[in-house]
Amino acid sequence: MTALIHGTVTDSESNLLQGIWLETGDSNYLYRSVATTNASGRYVMGATTGSWVAGIPDDSPGLAGFVIPTGQGVIFTGVQAAQTNFTLIAATAQISGHVKDSNN
Repeated sequence: MTALIHGTVTDSESNLLQGIWLETGDSNYLYRSVATTNASGRYVMGATTGSWVAGIPDDSPGLAGFVIPTGQGVIFTGVQAAQTNFTLIAATAQISGHVKDSNN
């Protein structure tokens, strides 16, 4: 590991969010790093030299009621740290219903 991706996850009212999963992967799909936000909404993930994309996976716990942002790209050329913060927006509408097959 030669680089770090770190930051915070908040909601649109700047409340720090605990227990949100994050992941990052290199552009060659060879390496991946994961983290979970702590009680202060902070996270840290390891990386190496090259291009990386950090984001919040769709199956992260605690996302109910939120719209998640897309991943953010980071390029490392050596021993570096990049701050990458994410803000989740509260969903103001939802879709509900039933899924049926041809027999129902």
